[in-house]
Amino acid sequence: MTSEMIGERVRRVRMERGMTQARLAHLLGVTRQQVNNLERGPQRTMQGQTLRRYATALGVSEQYLATGIADSPEFRDGDELPRLDVYLRRTSQLTDDNIAQIARIIRSLEAEQELTRLLAEREHT
Repeated sequence: MTSEMIGERVRRVRMERGMTQARLAHLLGVTRQQVNNLERGPQRTMQGQTLRRYATALGVSEQYLATGIADSPEFRDGDELPRLDVYLRRTSQLTDDNIAQIARIIRSLEAEQELTRLLAEREHT
């Protein structure tokens, strides 16, 4: 088990996913303040149904969320390289907020490219 508090792990994974506290709260059926309290609080563990709900909403295993070491989300199925956020966390001194911002920029650029591609296809049909 890592020394990372479960709230820190929830926050990190949430930000890696580009998810706001409000969105996570909506998925869980709780208030944004409850998510904020968990992320900032001293809680080291989470039990049963609560753990299951958070893990499902964040797209990680219960084991990873509880321990931080098994079933790590560092690699997606079929990937040969770690995800960019994992790479940046390990190789740079960027904050989690900076890394989340980079992820949002990349998603925006990808969406823009997809739109350009679709518009080009439409012109040719």
